[in-house]
Amino acid sequence: VIHYFNLYVRSMHEDRRVIAPPQTIISKAKMRMVKLFSSTEQFSVHIESDVMNHPQLTSIVKSTGGFSGREIAKLMISLQGLVYASEGGVLTATMVNKLVDIKIDEHRMKNIRFGNSETLSSTKQIDLSSD
Repeated sequence: VIHYFNLYVRSMHEDRRVIAPPQTIISKAKMRMVKLFSSTEQFSVHIESDVMNHPQLTSIVKSTGGFSGREIAKLMISLQGLVYASEGGVLTATMVNKLVDIKIDEHRMKNIRFGNSETLSSTKQIDLSSD
């Protein structure tokens, strides 16, 4: 997890690089990105000190047990997008936790959809029946 975090998120903070967004995105986010990348100001990233500290990292590792390397990489790419979409390029521990929770739910739903009983037994069950 920390490898992918460093690769996709922390490198933005340390290198001060701006990576252009994919051209296929059409939304408000795209308009914001166009404005961001066409401005003369440098986009700066600020990662708060409690992001990916030992307690949070331990929690994420436990929560993402059963994730493939691809799913973890996609989680970190989503974090990168979250930083670009955030006000002022700030990444907080709360933002990370909320996104991890979303990705865990996506993983759980994928496993329910495709019937992966191994993962289902180790995660909480979601009732999909319509009443």
